[in-house]
Amino acid sequence: MSSSSSSVTPSTSSVTSVNHRAPTKTEIKTLFKKLCRKYLKTQTPPTDKEMEPLWEMKEYIDFEDIVIWRDEAGVKKGLVFENGTVLFNEWPVRPHENIIAEFNSQFDRQYVSPYAGTAHYPVFTNDGTQGIYLSRMNLMC
Repeated sequence: MSSSSSSVTPSTSSVTSVNHRAPTKTEIKTLFKKLCRKYLKTQTPPTDKEMEPLWEMKEYIDFEDIVIWRDEAGVKKGLVFENGTVLFNEWPVRPHENIIAEFNSQFDRQYVSPYAGTAHYPVFTNDGTQGIYLSRMNLMC
């Protein structure tokens, strides 16, 4: 009498794991806020590779969650929620120096020129793309 006990062990390649659990809102929120902080810090949208984990969770996200989390993260613009997918827009480019120079020239002609030669002549400094600030105002009588 011969007994042949053949035990078949499944190979790891034929076994698929079905332990796919739904992510919690806290996990999704943490990932989303991390991407928002990166977006605000670098002023560039996250890469597709960085966005992939969030996109995989899109069935667990709704519009109201994104709006609340966006406000908590401090992102005022640049976020799109479309069909469950979150996208970040390109960061706006700062104005070019020639646009700033033109604005400063028009401002100078319209506001400062009428006061030329008077005791109340305001002095403004053009700081280029950093803005135009009132540097001092001469209010001698």
